[in-house]
Amino acid sequence: MFRNYLFIGVMTMASHLAFAKEGHKVIVVGEKVIETNPWRNDRIKRQYTFAAKQALQEHHQQNPKSSVELVMSFDNGPSEGFGLAEKRDGLGVIGYLYSTESFEASQIAMSKRIPYLSPVSPLISVRNDYSYSLASSHDDLNRGFSVLQKEFDRPSFVVMPQTFLTNFEYARIYEETFDVVATFRGSTDHIWEKLEDHLRSFSKKGMVNVLLAGFLFEQMDLVQLLSQSPFAEKVNLIAHAQWNYCPSLLSSSLAGKQPRLYVVSDYFDPPMLAAHGLPEEKEIINRFANLKLALGREPELQGQSLDEPVVYVLKDMISIALDVAERSGNREEFNTNYSTLTFRGAAAVYRVNDKKTKKRIYLGKWEGNAIKPLTEL
Repeated sequence: MFRNYLFIGVMTMASHLAFAKEGHKVIVVGEKVIETNPWRNDRIKRQYTFAAKQALQEHHQQNPKSSVELVMSFDNGPSEGFGLAEKRDGLGVIGYLYSTESFEASQIAMSKRIPYLSPVSPLISVRNDYSYSLASSHDDLNRGFSVLQKEFDRPSFVVMPQTFLTNFEYARIYEETFDVVATFRGSTDHIWEKLEDHLRSFSKKGMVNVLLAGFLFEQMDLVQLLSQSPFAEKVNLIAHAQWNYCPSLLSSSLAGKQPRLYVVSDYFDPPMLAAHGLPEEKEIINRFANLKLALGREPELQGQSLDEPVVYVLKDMISIALDVAERSGNREEFNTNYSTLTFRGAAAVYRVNDKKTKKRIYLGKWEGNAIKPLTEL
């Protein structure tokens, strides 16, 4: 596989190549790139590059004499990113957007004692003494789902279209907090063949929950089948998302207004939260507005995908790493400073206390053109 290393900053390329000299601090920003995958080829490179540029501009406004260097590694996986961090004596590694790579990176981080910050998390599995995540923790989701269970106290079914680690962990939390009758995984046809009979039987007695473990994008066909079934009015569809779903993709994939499609998420547009009376800080809304304005000038980053929310969280991740690096002289200090921090980003407030991330969890509902937040859980 290819290796593509990109040096990013406010100076020229020649200046950046000199950053390896004494006195400069290096952070490796890693991401596995799959050229044949439309979600993980040049588009993801553009997302990272844009987020890094925005984060660096903001950082240098606050720290004009900063000596922190970002080295971006578009690679074949975390082993290459961490190898580059060792070669460049980097303070740490950040990135790897997908759960499989983030889990692998967390294991490498622990074995090599190189700090790692992930924008995502297969919940508890990515965290250890050298790995941190910006996503909601197992405890946050467990508490949120427990609140939700009181409102949706119905027989529940978990559907898992694929066997990614993330989906298994969501399923476990569902089973801890809801009255789960059965869990199904596999292809849409396979799931529907077994789920349909259960729904027919249980819906005769009242409302039923279908809990979507993992990303709703993997389950569009199933959602369509449910919405067109005879018992559609008896089913609450409840999904979890680390970022809010892209409205344009949902609009094109879902037939009109789904009667009861709910989303539990640790991310919603900050202005939307404020507009619905949910707590959000003014500083977050300003950062969000500034980044959205800059993003509007980058049409190649927009489209039928998760692009916008991804860019916000990637930018926050890079900003956090830059801020922590500015206050750290070596890897151990970098790791210690990660373990207890509060950062107000463009997408959320991130709090890590005693190595544990704490995030707000919200409940939203799909209304035909957007997911509107309803309440904080």
